[in-house]
Amino acid sequence: VSVNASEVPPAASLLAAYLYWGGSIVNDECAGTTNDDTVDFTGPGGTATPILADACYCSDAGALSYDVEVCRKEVTSLISDPVGSYTLNKFSALIANGATNNASFSIVLVVRAAGLKARRIGLWDGLQTMSVDVNAVQPFTLGNLEVDSPPEGDLTWYVLEGDVGGSPGEQVSV
Repeated sequence: VSVNASEVPPAASLLAAYLYWGGSIVNDECAGTTNDDTVDFTGPGGTATPILADACYCSDAGALSYDVEVCRKEVTSLISDPVGSYTLNKFSALIANGATNNASFSIVLVVRAAGLKARRIGLWDGLQTMSVDVNAVQPFTLGNLEVDSPPEGDLTWYVLEGDVGGSPGEQVSV
């Protein structure tokens, strides 16, 4: 993942950074033997550092051939400058180009800078398997969410897809 200088306000200070990684893993019905909670993380200008997840979530993915796992780690102390390249290694996801193989990671950076509009940042962690055959509609209620009047904001989600091309009609509505 690369974060360009144009994506971070000048003189921004990093308040928090959260690393998320996830993907398809060897099937064991989430019994824990495939838990991939330790990876090597490198922030901009840094060196590879082994990290242990603060939390991991597993789903049997509604499949007999694989499970899905997502993990999170607060990594603020490992980043001196948010601008640059981020890498993740030693994640043992299934990436043999199978129809349901997927692996990815994401970095959430919370910064403060002069001129930025004040925001409330809320993170919800979890993993929900959705299938058109089992639970095509899945409502979520996020508790302890403060909403301004009039309501405004942004919503971002990290989604792992488990089949080539997805399924017709897949969507998120808010």
